[in-house]
Amino acid sequence: MNVRSMLVCLFAAAAPTGAASQAGRSPDQVTLSAIELSAAKPISAVGLSQVMAANARILLFDVRNREEYRVSHLPAARHLEPTSTVASIIRRARRGGKGAVVVFYCTIGARSTAVAETAADALKAQGAADVRVLELGIIGWANAGLPLVDRVGPTRLVHTFDAERAQHLTDPARARFEKREGY
Repeated sequence: MNVRSMLVCLFAAAAPTGAASQAGRSPDQVTLSAIELSAAKPISAVGLSQVMAANARILLFDVRNREEYRVSHLPAARHLEPTSTVASIIRRARRGGKGAVVVFYCTIGARSTAVAETAADALKAQGAADVRVLELGIIGWANAGLPLVDRVGPTRLVHTFDAERAQHLTDPARARFEKREGY
């Protein structure tokens, strides 16, 4: 089974059936047809961990700022500034080779969705098998109990950007952030 087929199967298994309205549903409840409309499709934390465990060719980009990345990130993730140009994203993605699935994530999904939507078509044109955004970002990953690392090894800490986002962690004691002017 190729990577794209595996991803579609993961989404199909999780997607509800029927033509029920999407309004009021959480991101993991949207149907496959809604997912297919986006240039950069979502992938759940559990779905991504399964694809990673299957040794699929994944290129994982953390699009938070450098301090957030230093506190913790997903294993094998590469840091990418959220303000990166499409040209610099393409350059970085080429290192993963053609046929890789490119996955972006941030704290909860806003920055990574913006970056992925901007770069998705160009990445696919350059040979990416697919472009995905980690649903609920690093917070969703942490809440699923999946591993995080920092520069020295495993960690439980999560940089949540601010106190409001820290409330989304199932264990808010894991949160780290700085108070910032203007945010």
